[in-house]
Amino acid sequence: TAHLRRDPFTWQLDPRSGSTFEWAFHAVGLDRALNLGQGSPSILVGVVDTGVASVRDLQGKVAATFWNPRTSRSANDTVGHGTFVSSIIAARNDDDAGLAGFCGACRLAVYKATPSTDVEIAAGIVRLTDAHVRIINLSVVLPTPSPAIVDALDYATAAGVLVVAATGNEGLGSVDFPASHLQPAGGTAAAGLAVGASDARGRPASFSNGGAQLSLLAPGTYDSGCATGIVGALPPASSELDLGRPSQYFLLFGFMVFLPLAFAAFGAMIWWRRRKG
Repeated sequence: TAHLRRDPFTWQLDPRSGSTFEWAFHAVGLDRALNLGQGSPSILVGVVDTGVASVRDLQGKVAATFWNPRTSRSANDTVGHGTFVSSIIAARNDDDAGLAGFCGACRLAVYKATPSTDVEIAAGIVRLTDAHVRIINLSVVLPTPSPAIVDALDYATAAGVLVVAATGNEGLGSVDFPASHLQPAGGTAAAGLAVGASDARGRPASFSNGGAQLSLLAPGTYDSGCATGIVGALPPASSELDLGRPSQYFLLFGFMVFLPLAFAAFGAMIWWRRRKG
């Protein structure tokens, strides 16, 4: 049986859905999985995004940060998306605050890719690979394939890194790039994963891209639409997720948020396989 965690969003009810704010944590059975083992801080998971801010949920969970000094002064996130994604993956568990992270005791290495050009994204993939991460989260899509990103993905997968990328959220029957480079059609075994969004019942979300190159689904919206999504932490200043008022947390739906759930689960699986043998 799953134990009652002290993270408020795992048990507080959202009046809009009637379920807990962090419904996805229970939907995938993660509470029960973490009862078997809490994971390990030796598992380093990488995030290429808008950086990461200092928020309570991530205290002690960010092992390394990287950025391009020609475009940024630090990895601090003022956009909001990178912090949001990072908190879903690795928020501290049982700390009496906010949400519970999906990867247990794992730690993060975050590359700030701003502006989010193909060159910056490729640089982030390579830098995190060289930092010896086990998995890389790419909650980004691009309109056309990029040779720079293809080379970076091939570099990462050749080094044994599992790259997990979003399929996109246009409701199409095809997968966006860079996920399309990671998963061949028809479920063929591959070095990466193209992840789409599901609702609380495990059905494909209406907005999620699918098709022959879809690897798997992870929770992205409670009701298959856009009313209730995934909860995550925000930095003090957030240009992308500006609510017009100070807020520590936000509910977001779509490919931006379901990906870290799958990503964190694979981090826990890597730790479990290492422990078993």
